[in-house]
Amino acid sequence: MGANLQEVQKYLACTNHILYANMLTMNKDAWDGLDPAYQEALQQAISEALAEMGTQLAQIDADNKKTLCEDSGNNNMTLIEYDNDFYAEVLALPAVQDLYKNIDSQVGGLGTTLQTELAG
Repeated sequence: MGANLQEVQKYLACTNHILYANMLTMNKDAWDGLDPAYQEALQQAISEALAEMGTQLAQIDADNKKTLCEDSGNNNMTLIEYDNDFYAEVLALPAVQDLYKNIDSQVGGLGTTLQTELAG
């Protein structure tokens, strides 16, 4: 028997927005003041946490899509997914490139760092 969900929308479009954005931040002066061994330990802990979270978040995403699009009885949503060529075409648009540059400049290059890390 499917989940008891109330109908909210008929379509679920996968737009490649960041599903969950988790940030770990630290004051640069505090970081620079840490013993290198502590810096290394923190970097290792963050790397391990990101690896575990990535697997879990991918499973959560798959489970939620299944619940919304397959297991909800008559209230199933239609899942709309796009291929990578579509995303590449959108990201290549001059207006999108300008938008990304604008956002990146407002956040001190964090946008570029995030995109690099998400690309793996």
